[in-house]
Amino acid sequence: MRKLTLVTGLLFSLCLLVPTNTLAASDSFCAGMANGQYAKVDAPQTYYNCANGVTYIQNCPSALVFDVSCTCCNYPKVPAAPPLLPTTIPSQVIPPTINATVGESSFCSGMADGLYATTGAPQSYYSCDNGLTWIQNCPSGFVFDDSFKCCGSS
Repeated sequence: MRKLTLVTGLLFSLCLLVPTNTLAASDSFCAGMANGQYAKVDAPQTYYNCANGVTYIQNCPSALVFDVSCTCCNYPKVPAAPPLLPTTIPSQVIPPTINATVGESSFCSGMADGLYATTGAPQSYYSCDNGLTWIQNCPSGFVFDDSFKCCGSS
């Protein structure tokens, strides 16, 4: 995986897509914080990247938000709506459409929630959630880096 040097001794991993990165000169959010990414609560598509006490504000690519569970940009999670009571009994039940690919259902069985590399397809990765396996793809020209749990340039 290729790394981009921002400041001497500071490396930034290219996750999903290259985020917009700006130094927040007047922002002291990262003072005393451990290195890492933190949610910016007033802007879900933006997050703090703390490095050696310096605050960097980064933006996720369009349509993605910062996900604290993987400390990466991800598609927003849709909260479950309470079920509606039908006014009539349907003659046929149609299952809902899911906009994700469910893959080898046994891969995530017994595995902790998280992201895992696939074998033979470096641009794809498994996303395990409550024992379900979701196959996700990196953007064109990117591959999944299992050590950083994100997509990076190949």
